[in-house]
Amino acid sequence: MKNILIVIGFLILLFIVWAAAGGPERFSNKGFFLSSPNAPRILTLERSERALSDTEGQFFASLGEASPLQEKLFFSKRTTGAREIDPKDEYVIIEASRSNTNPVVISGMRLSSPISGKNYPIPDGVITPNSNVVSSENPISLNPGESAVIVSGQSPIGVSFRLNKCTGYLENFQNFTPDLPRSCPRPEEELFAKQNVVQEFNNECIDFIERLPRCETFLGQLPLGYTNACRQFIANDLTYAGCVENHRSDSDFNVDEWRVYLGRNEELWREKREIIRLLDREGKVVDALTY
Repeated sequence: MKNILIVIGFLILLFIVWAAAGGPERFSNKGFFLSSPNAPRILTLERSERALSDTEGQFFASLGEASPLQEKLFFSKRTTGAREIDPKDEYVIIEASRSNTNPVVISGMRLSSPISGKNYPIPDGVITPNSNVVSSENPISLNPGESAVIVSGQSPIGVSFRLNKCTGYLENFQNFTPDLPRSCPRPEEELFAKQNVVQEFNNECIDFIERLPRCETFLGQLPLGYTNACRQFIANDLTYAGCVENHRSDSDFNVDEWRVYLGRNEELWREKREIIRLLDREGKVVDALTY
């Protein structure tokens, strides 16, 4: 009986402390705030140097009505660029749940801050960008497990696009944040996929190709002794356009990541004490990010 009374007394004490802190409506500076089961999910990357003010804290309790897409799309824990000042380096990452059964269209959704009042739509994009060709843009959809890096600034190539096994070549002429993966086929793999290589390519040129790194367009002067077939291979096949031409039918051509650009020339999100919401096309909250 004595032990039971101790347990009951301890539970009563916990209830008093919880109620004094404001109960389920009160935001806690040391963790996630308690909320109703229908409230939007919140990802906290890092607590700010001081607690949010009462006014700022109220935004957590009034993020808005939860979207039916909640848990289907969410901010990634890999999001580290929201604090950047330069819009070309400022980004957030959205992921589609691996448990989804269908693609989720993100074009037309909005990124919104109840702190600053900024609100920007997610644009359309192209599946395979083409060099020096204007590609038609279509709504962006994320398949289960895919992600979208949404950058505040302008696209280095003018459009939002899906990554593929050749897009590492684009880093030769533009700077991307984050860096594009250098996952292009190795030059020697491209070389020996050709017929009559030994007959048409001299040894010196083959040795040179085998030393080239992935995703690098060679722009230097080649020695005079290289055959024309080898020169044409380096100039045409070891480029983004050549890589796409050779591999666009591969089953693993597309990568599970998009690069999406909001096209802004100014910083969008505060360096700290910020709330960023992902809103569906009806303005309901899909997910929220704080730091």
